[in-house]
Amino acid sequence: MTVALTATLLIWSEGASAKTIATKPTSSANPVTYGKTIQVTGALKGNPSAGIGVELQASPFPYTTYTSINGATTTSTGAYAFSVQPLINTRYRIITTTVTPQLISDALAQVVNQRVSFSVSDKTPNKASLVRFYGTVTPARDGSNASLQRRSSTGVWATVKRIKLADAGDIRSSYSRRVRVYKDGTYRVRMAPTASLGAGTSATRTLRVN
Repeated sequence: MTVALTATLLIWSEGASAKTIATKPTSSANPVTYGKTIQVTGALKGNPSAGIGVELQASPFPYTTYTSINGATTTSTGAYAFSVQPLINTRYRIITTTVTPQLISDALAQVVNQRVSFSVSDKTPNKASLVRFYGTVTPARDGSNASLQRRSSTGVWATVKRIKLADAGDIRSSYSRRVRVYKDGTYRVRMAPTASLGAGTSATRTLRVN
């Protein structure tokens, strides 16, 4: 997701001989798959930068407000690191807590992709037999459509069926569809992105038809 970013804020801390800069934090994985933990890291630049209190603030979609979720003190090199597990697309920023005026970094736009599992009932079906394609999508997307896709000989993925997701509990949805298979093929299941979540793509499954 593209996010407009403001210019980096430069300040002079009280008693400092050079300007201190709060650079935009970075993510260890962007996008990240739902349920995975990431590291949000960065550093204050300039003088002073060591031993300064900082807080990580988060603004989940629809990005209306920021909330402080963790605090730390910068290292001797001005560095900091936080572990977080975002559940939807979220913007992260760093603020300082022990210098005046306060520094506020530019925002990191973290995308959270949907997790899609995918299984087939038979990897070596007889020609023209029905094969069940099934799995789950996390977080729950009840009523949305998952796209069952087949890879062409040129490597292009084309949707062969759209499968409506059903309720499978509070955090996930399920899908299941029987499809008649006539020839070898490699398949995957794809979820389109939403405003609050990135896309989701399953692992592939290859069928060899007898």
